[in-house]
Amino acid sequence: MEFTRINIVFMPPADVAKYVAKLSKEISEKEKAYFILDNKNFYPHITIYTSEYPNCNIKKILDKVEKISKKLSGVKFKFKKIDDDYGYVGVVMHRSKEIRKIHEIIISELNPLREGHIREKFHNSDLSKEEKENIQKYGYPNLINLYSPHITITRLKNEKNAREISKEIKWFKKEFILGKIGVYGMGENGTCTELIKEFKLR
Repeated sequence: MEFTRINIVFMPPADVAKYVAKLSKEISEKEKAYFILDNKNFYPHITIYTSEYPNCNIKKILDKVEKISKKLSGVKFKFKKIDDDYGYVGVVMHRSKEIRKIHEIIISELNPLREGHIREKFHNSDLSKEEKENIQKYGYPNLINLYSPHITITRLKNEKNAREISKEIKWFKKEFILGKIGVYGMGENGTCTELIKEFKLR
């Protein structure tokens, strides 16, 4: 059986996506980066739920996300902080009740479509007890109580420099509405590389 990494995400508005791509490019000109977001090959996004699924279930994933999207209204992004972790530099948002509810609905509906499959990289990972439990239940560690909605700007090869860069970033928009959910194919470093389909929220 063949599997594909799929990421269900909030798609940021066009002006936000453009600004994130600008930051990603500027940072990469100063430091060595694993990727540069450009809205063509690598897309800004806010992960809701990512996992690896049997290819035969991808249409079912699209059908479920479409049905869920029709019942949801746009949700507000509220800026919390700029952060860095393992070289990743990103914009962290507040995990509101509305965001968490959508996160949990998507997990509940899509998790069965994994058919119990777990990515190879997670089989021998050095993770916390809660992260391991999430992997066993849902196929990914940073979920439910560990879920932190964020927009990654880039990932730098030097983690120390990422910390310094994160302190210099000035974020331009404290609040905005997330009105679309996207289903993406994924590449390395958690990047979204191929938009499979997008769905507007009410």
